[in-house]
Amino acid sequence: MSLFYSDWFYEKLPLGYDPEKEPESPSEQQAMGAIRFVLLGTCQIYWEGQMEKLLAAAKGGYTPAWSMLGWCYHYKPDTYLCSSDFRRRGSSLRTYRAAEAYYKKGMAAGDLNALYGFGILSLLGSWGLDSFPGLRPVEGLASLLSAARQGMPKAMLALGRMLRNDVFREERDIAFQLNAIAQNRMRDKRVLRYNEAGELVFDPDAFHMMHFACMLDEVLADYWLEQAQLSASGCHRSAEPEEITRRMQLALEKCRTFEVGYLAHWQHDIELEQQALE
Repeated sequence: MSLFYSDWFYEKLPLGYDPEKEPESPSEQQAMGAIRFVLLGTCQIYWEGQMEKLLAAAKGGYTPAWSMLGWCYHYKPDTYLCSSDFRRRGSSLRTYRAAEAYYKKGMAAGDLNALYGFGILSLLGSWGLDSFPGLRPVEGLASLLSAARQGMPKAMLALGRMLRNDVFREERDIAFQLNAIAQNRMRDKRVLRYNEAGELVFDPDAFHMMHFACMLDEVLADYWLEQAQLSASGCHRSAEPEEITRRMQLALEKCRTFEVGYLAHWQHDIELEQQALE
């Protein structure tokens, strides 16, 4: 949950935001005014009106407003809880879809904040839908990885926290991390079952019982254990980006196999949620 609240204020604002700098356009001024009102957390603020202002700012050419919209529907600040939309049936799924759509608009415009927000939304869900069966962890990881490769520090931090193989962690913590990774491989029989061929496979029914990182640890742990052995033998520990990326891809492929079965298993429930909106 620390990912939801770290850098809570600035993560919804443009990268490099300077509060002392005057807005460069009417659209930017409109967006900043709207997000400031949303964050007041009072029922005296008209939620729908502020969303309309953010949307107008985005359409007016202020790209960061797309990720601001995504953030508002993703995290649902207190102002939203006073809105009529909150009391409508199916509001959790509707706001999830809205956050998803706005983040994608920002991603298409090249906004790193939107890329990061979409990654967290796809991986961890949003308030009221943190166990939503329609989450897409593969897409979420790919988005965070893309943002990290483009130099976004909080995306790097998010990957490190979720995968527990943080290449940015201090040297003294590496041994602790290696032990955590080695002990957290997917061996819990509650999340496995035997198929008709007698093979031990992932059980979609048990997805909610497994920490997402467990799917990735086994592939990633091998790399860190190798590095620890090199370090113990007197060699310099080197976290080579190319090798980490290659093993990340292996982990993503493994995760994709699980995800296909998971989504197929829950498709009926997703359709029922969708019907509640219609």
